[in-house]
Amino acid sequence: MAVWDFVTALRSDATAVIGPRLPRFAQRLVFPKPEWFANSDSTLAALLRIEKADEAAKWAIARAALAQEPVVRKPAGLPMPMRQPKLLDQLQRSGPDLPAVPAFDRDWGDLGLTGVEFGNYVTQREGQVLERLLTESLTDLRYLLGDWVVRFCRRGNLSVALGSRGKGKACAHYDPGRRVISLTKTHGDGSLAHEFAHFFDQMLAIYAPGGEARFLSARVTRGQTDAKPVSTAMASVMHVASASIRRYRVVGEVNPKKWYKKQWIAAQGHAPERTAQESFDIVADRNPDKFRRGRKCEPNSVLLVHSLAKHCGSQVDVEVAFEEPSRFHAEAVRLGVYWKRPEEAVRPGF
Repeated sequence: MAVWDFVTALRSDATAVIGPRLPRFAQRLVFPKPEWFANSDSTLAALLRIEKADEAAKWAIARAALAQEPVVRKPAGLPMPMRQPKLLDQLQRSGPDLPAVPAFDRDWGDLGLTGVEFGNYVTQREGQVLERLLTESLTDLRYLLGDWVVRFCRRGNLSVALGSRGKGKACAHYDPGRRVISLTKTHGDGSLAHEFAHFFDQMLAIYAPGGEARFLSARVTRGQTDAKPVSTAMASVMHVASASIRRYRVVGEVNPKKWYKKQWIAAQGHAPERTAQESFDIVADRNPDKFRRGRKCEPNSVLLVHSLAKHCGSQVDVEVAFEEPSRFHAEAVRLGVYWKRPEEAVRPGF
């Protein structure tokens, strides 16, 4: 059977077998020389190898493939950090004194919650301690953000699960489908504000329609939003979290090895009557993708300073300023793929 006939016979099961990249895979199959893509597509290489083999070899290859253990790929980056569990009696609120903490009377609507769920392994005494801690945490959140947060949470039908709906080794997690913040019984302390930020991010996406991502931070990062104020504000937050401004002074050389042409610099705003700093800022601001941001903005900025020195005929001392990845972004890259996601990058503010 030809390879194409094999894929065609799968029909509705093709996506499940080959994966979501089926359309590109099919295009490579009908290409006059599909072997050109074999180096970058292991699935295509395997099918072509079976196609070229004789009947006995085909069965041998199939048996060898079925006998192999499934490959478990580890996520890139460091493993998720683990927290030591604490006894509930050891958990205490820290921070300034609050005006008044409302008493628990099983009416969570006053704090913005639609409901609270307790796990099957949470005893009555543990539930009372968790209720007190949750009440204090929600009061802190209301005190820091304002009274509007109560109406905001009620409108979004936010709920909290204590010692319930656990997920892997996570201390806490947010379920965007049910809009539930889940806090583990012995590891979830200090995680409420972080998970609330996920809920906040999801609710903001409602007011900025467009895009497929559930979170506005992800839509902004992927360019799937419009020019609405809420989208612009989120883009500014993401920019602050991912980039920082680096400044330092550069002394331009009169005889550099490379330089920009005088005609080009003049067309971008350089004039003899301006100082070197003024000319640099004008040229850089007119070409931000070249001198203010991007992978080569630093060498381009240094080259521009040397070019100004050459065309002025004397050394110049100019302060260059450009964007570089923030320390938070660099740390997220070091930790791994999970922490680089846009919905995680927006959390430092919480």
